[in-house]
Amino acid sequence: MKHKNLTGIWLLIIVLTVIFVSTHKIEAESGTDSPNYQFIGNYNGNASVLFFLDSGSSGSINFDSYFTNTYEPTLNNSQDLIFTANSIEITANQMTNGSGTYIIGSNETAKENISSAYKVAQQFSIPHLSTISTISLYLEYNFTDYYHFKVKITEEDLNTTIEELYTEEYGGSYSGWTPYTFQNNFLEPGKTYYIVFEVVNMSFFNTETNLVENNFWKAELHNSSIYDKGSTFIFDGANWNPIQNDSWRDMLCYFDYTILVDPTQANLRLYLNNTLCEYTKRKSLLDTDNGYEVYYTAYFQTKPTGPINVTILLNTTIEFMSITVDFRYIYIVPAITGWFTASPDKINWTLIYSYPYVADILSFSDAMFAYELDWDYYEFSDDNTVVNNLYVGPIKFYGFSGYAAFPHSISTFQRGNVTGKFTSPNYCNIIIPKVKINSEFQTTSKFELEQTVRLEASIKDREGNLISGGKGLINFTSPSGQTLSFSNLTSINGTIITDEFYLGNNFETGLYTVSVFWTNGREVGCYIFQMEVSEVPAAPSNFLLYLLIGITILLATISSLLILKTKGILWGKGPINIFISHKAEDYEPYKVKEISEHLQKKKEVGTAFYFEEHLVGNIDDWMKETIPISQILLFIATKQSINSRDCQYEIKWAKEAGIDIIPIKGTDLTWDDLNPLGLDRQKGIPFPENREEFITFLNDLHYYVKKFKQEMDVVYVVLSKSPVSDLNLIQLETNLSPEKIWRFSKTLIQLKKLKGVWTKDKKEFLREDEVINRINLLKKLGKIKDFNQIRDALRIHEEYLEIFNEILKSQMED
Repeated sequence: MKHKNLTGIWLLIIVLTVIFVSTHKIEAESGTDSPNYQFIGNYNGNASVLFFLDSGSSGSINFDSYFTNTYEPTLNNSQDLIFTANSIEITANQMTNGSGTYIIGSNETAKENISSAYKVAQQFSIPHLSTISTISLYLEYNFTDYYHFKVKITEEDLNTTIEELYTEEYGGSYSGWTPYTFQNNFLEPGKTYYIVFEVVNMSFFNTETNLVENNFWKAELHNSSIYDKGSTFIFDGANWNPIQNDSWRDMLCYFDYTILVDPTQANLRLYLNNTLCEYTKRKSLLDTDNGYEVYYTAYFQTKPTGPINVTILLNTTIEFMSITVDFRYIYIVPAITGWFTASPDKINWTLIYSYPYVADILSFSDAMFAYELDWDYYEFSDDNTVVNNLYVGPIKFYGFSGYAAFPHSISTFQRGNVTGKFTSPNYCNIIIPKVKINSEFQTTSKFELEQTVRLEASIKDREGNLISGGKGLINFTSPSGQTLSFSNLTSINGTIITDEFYLGNNFETGLYTVSVFWTNGREVGCYIFQMEVSEVPAAPSNFLLYLLIGITILLATISSLLILKTKGILWGKGPINIFISHKAEDYEPYKVKEISEHLQKKKEVGTAFYFEEHLVGNIDDWMKETIPISQILLFIATKQSINSRDCQYEIKWAKEAGIDIIPIKGTDLTWDDLNPLGLDRQKGIPFPENREEFITFLNDLHYYVKKFKQEMDVVYVVLSKSPVSDLNLIQLETNLSPEKIWRFSKTLIQLKKLKGVWTKDKKEFLREDEVINRINLLKKLGKIKDFNQIRDALRIHEEYLEIFNEILKSQMED
């Protein structure tokens, strides 16, 4: 009876399989496994040894509206080496247009004492953009203690201090005018300010102890309220109050001021060789220079060949302006030679620099060693000795933007040849197979014989910018090693494309390897990819053929599933979930629905959550419930979302849950804008600026998700097959970093596919049965007394205490 039922089930499976085969194509898996290979080539960039000389010149405008001067673009050092102007820096400051004295009260014969107060304040405003140079107060006192006299300029709120001065007074008698010299204030015309005077008692240890009640300052009594210059307040220890008969009294004081010039109000224009330049207007950086200053700096994109003229024009005559023009001159020694070795996993560059003696240089050390902007510095060595303590920073010269390293003064290079080693990003990370259908090429996951096809590869930099030019090579290699090669391919708008070719009967079927290599001498793209070429599907002729095909596919499927399972490519159901974090206003422009639907069609993905579709109830509760059951969070990063409370909470909860976060950089941000959120371009994908690139963008997303799932599957198999897994052995089996292994193990535990803990040093993973075995051993030894003792005995990592507690609880109950 049992045998009959089993036979019926097998027949049902075969029939269903035959029906499936007659209506569907079986899609092939694509991956990146292929034999190791490496490319070698020469460097063709502007890496050089750089030497610098600085030369500055000063000038001024005096009762004029015009400045011009001409400078030579070259400079020689003591060895008669020619240094050419590399950059220019122009600063125009101390812009003034007269001065004056503003009298609040100056009639000494009309002075009078006001009752004691802790502080006094005199209101004023000034009709010009100005800076106060000296405030003079009429003071009268007679004392023996040690005091600080303080004079401040404050905003209208009497709390915001613009500038403050104080004097140390050790006792004595005085009656008269006391000047206080200021040098760092900036007063807007028509705005309300206050002059504040206070006295502070000093302790034996020269520290301020408390405010002192005083009537040291004097007021001027007017004979008419029309002379009132503004309110005068006294501070009683808690509140500011007007002095008695305020409209008839003002503080006995006056100040000297200088009128400042706003360069934009004066329509200041800066020309470099008759080209109008966009300068920066800012408050002067030096304490001694009040007011605005004009600042301009630029690198010369090409070597200047003729005189360099600097001209400044204003629409009005001003009294004074100081002008400084600084040039940095550069002497360049190109690297002797350089080469790369490239594979899909790593791209290494080696440059040999010639490092001669050059006199009269200006730098922290004798020279700077320039290299490409998107390279990562690995090491510099001098005569096979690694040089440490190097400074690294951005550098520009004649169209080259990159980085330069220069040694700390205690570890300088020897003259001669210096070797620099670097790594660079891989500029190719996707291959797109296309098949010709009705004269149009469409993306496909597999090829079939008798199709016309072509191969495309995308060339992008770290920020997702498409790179054109260079030379590329694409090889299409059969399972037996026969290669169809396409060389001298140029990247056009970031894509290299093979000629179309016909898959005739002379082509094998099976798993082909597609390899791509591209370089322009400064960047390299290197990638390999596997895809299937299959027979043309035969039309079924009769039931026996159906049956035969069905049995064959069924057996092949079962065999394949077993193989895939042992390799970690298949385990259970449980596809991963994705949470799409975004601001509501970004839903349409960033095509959240299309992203979700595209991902949900992929077998690796269960649900791609977004609140417009999946929200139930309160949004905070929904986010807290949904994020922990997701394994990847896509963050649509825009100016609106990075400041969104909800989005910030979603990122916070994802980090706490150990969920992978992929930032999708919006078109209105730079990658640096994501740094405050702890996100960067390493895992990020830029959102495309045009519709044509959107399909490529979706493919990039799916590639990341697919790779994430495959790597997680491999970790699952390795951790599942042994009660104790050593981290070093896991790395050897998976070829993954420790960080990825730890993260995937936490995700597998979250998915309830795996149960276990890591030891405190994160060197061993203990499966649940091993944890139970060790607990039982502790029981037998009589060493179990409390939770903490068991935890310490088994050296459980603190991040896994919750899961350990679950295992321990279930064991205690048993």
